[in-house]
Amino acid sequence: MRKIGEARFRLCRAAGAPLGAVTPIVRYTEAFGHLPEMRLLDHLRPGARAVLTVDRLDILIEAAAALGAELMLPEVSARRDPRFVFADDAVATRPIFRLVHADRTRAPSVAAATRWIDETVANWAKASR
Repeated sequence: MRKIGEARFRLCRAAGAPLGAVTPIVRYTEAFGHLPEMRLLDHLRPGARAVLTVDRLDILIEAAAALGAELMLPEVSARRDPRFVFADDAVATRPIFRLVHADRTRAPSVAAATRWIDETVANWAKASR
């Protein structure tokens, strides 16, 4: 196992949501409350009204866009989705690991795939800043 990068998460709001208004949030369920992005959300929006809690980011994204809510998004995703703007400068990070069975690391196809994964994640991380 090798750490190959970090995913950065930021608080985002629907681009059309009125500024200064009390904005609802959408979030992961409590089973995922330990994740850095959920801990940061709780810190930034203590007592905020959660209008939806689910375990799928794709559902949270669509709900936030439809409801004008705030949510924690991977920074790279938020930058590519014009429906969202950053609501805060704070960042939560989560490590990204690549796992390869030790017996397979010397196989040419596995070595090529791991190089590609490492390069893709490194480029993705650069693009998110």
